[in-house]
Amino acid sequence: MADAAANVKRQRSASAKSAGGGCHSGGSGGVGEEDDLDLTSGVHQIKAAYDRPSDSESGGFCERNRYAKDQLIEVYDGGVSGASVGGEWRLAVVRGCNEQGLYTVQYEPVEQNRHKQTGVAWASTRVACMHEDCRQHQLFLAALPLFCDRCKKALIQAPQQRIYFQETLEAAEASGSTTCIRLCNACHSFLRTEAKTGGAKALLEETAKFTREHQGGERTMPLQLEQFEECPVPQRIESSSGPIMSTDIDGRWVQCEHCHKWRHWICALYDDQQYPHGRPFYCRSCKAHEPKTEQVRHTVPPT
Repeated sequence: MADAAANVKRQRSASAKSAGGGCHSGGSGGVGEEDDLDLTSGVHQIKAAYDRPSDSESGGFCERNRYAKDQLIEVYDGGVSGASVGGEWRLAVVRGCNEQGLYTVQYEPVEQNRHKQTGVAWASTRVACMHEDCRQHQLFLAALPLFCDRCKKALIQAPQQRIYFQETLEAAEASGSTTCIRLCNACHSFLRTEAKTGGAKALLEETAKFTREHQGGERTMPLQLEQFEECPVPQRIESSSGPIMSTDIDGRWVQCEHCHKWRHWICALYDDQQYPHGRPFYCRSCKAHEPKTEQVRHTVPPT
């Protein structure tokens, strides 16, 4: 059993690193001990209900902040003997929690899973968004526009562009800049040819041309092309009509003050700029319980 628990913990830690915050960077549990959250970056911002305990050291979550009944969560199914290989996260609904802190859950879709799973440990769970069109833990962000710094062409909008090359931060700092150069495949190949035929002087002349207006400033040293990393260009999913998605995860969560259920900031249409004085958050279903403060009276039209 100890090995099984260790496997689950390792799986949760690996998921944390891939999801930008892990099992409980988006759950009303807690951040795993192996997770390393940068709480000052603004990426992992947790808005917990005032009457629920939270722990700033664990990203705003702690085990004492129990999942509310009917909260959507994801439960890690490690397969045989809790093995991490072949395991998966399964969507479930919380049906209760006993005195030992073990949960009773019902897997989704509930119509096909009448049997309830008991004895689910908090360490094997992570929260899922309660928005009916989301119902997931990881919320990927739309890919930012990518442009080649030399030819200025948009990389994402060119279907033939599958990769681009980005300068490492170490190489940029060695040249006196904190901004990395990004090159499309064609420009990277051109500069490599330029360096091979004309040497460092020709490469520097070509580099100076397109870095004069670069936000990192004009380069006075030839680019170290061997220190450019190959990166995949985000591609549109054929079956999707939505934006092109990146691999970045939005780790911001907000908890309703009344029902204590969790939602992504985006799904909840939550904006911390509208809550400058720490105004409690109420989801749509609980708006009737929100006190009619001065701010609410000015924002809600009279009926």
